[in-house]
Amino acid sequence: MTSLARLNGFEVYVMNTIRRGGRIARGALVGAAIAGLTLVGGCAGYNTWPPTPGSAGVANPNARPADQVMLAGLQYVVARYPVEGDQHYAINMPKGLNPRLYKWIVDRVGEGAEPLTFDNQDLPTYHLKQLKIRGREAEVLILRPVTEAGTGPDGVAYQPITVTLHGGLDGWRCVHRREWAVGLDDPPIKNFWEASETTAGVPDDL
Repeated sequence: MTSLARLNGFEVYVMNTIRRGGRIARGALVGAAIAGLTLVGGCAGYNTWPPTPGSAGVANPNARPADQVMLAGLQYVVARYPVEGDQHYAINMPKGLNPRLYKWIVDRVGEGAEPLTFDNQDLPTYHLKQLKIRGREAEVLILRPVTEAGTGPDGVAYQPITVTLHGGLDGWRCVHRREWAVGLDDPPIKNFWEASETTAGVPDDL
């Protein structure tokens, strides 16, 4: 091996340049790999629930980031259109949602929120009826209870609220909402949550 002490200035310069080039190349490869993982991990993809013929992507309420999108939409609607008084309220999540995710989302919506069960179905209920994710843009359709507006199919009138969200790895936030006429849409079938071994001791972060 050649000693650096025996090399002239030009040779030392060449060797140092080669070494720096190697470090730069390795750094570029690592950076590219990280960027690739970020794109893969952060890409929300396309997701529609309930399934709609002709829609691109998957149709799965359990596929991430559907949980974060649904949670952000519910938090927005419940905070902006709260039930009267300090009473508890139920949340009806889409059919097909994993019971563990069901509970995880509802527990984070806000104070007084309960997953819809057979025993609490008389509570004022918010229904998450539709979910659409298109990359970093998402949309949820939520029916909120409007007790002061008369009666509907279950004794309560409902107002559909379409919430448009933007987000990704840094979270999801509402960028637009649209209020529809009260009674324009009927609530979906009740999807009762049932406790099971898979939902016992649900961690803070899935």
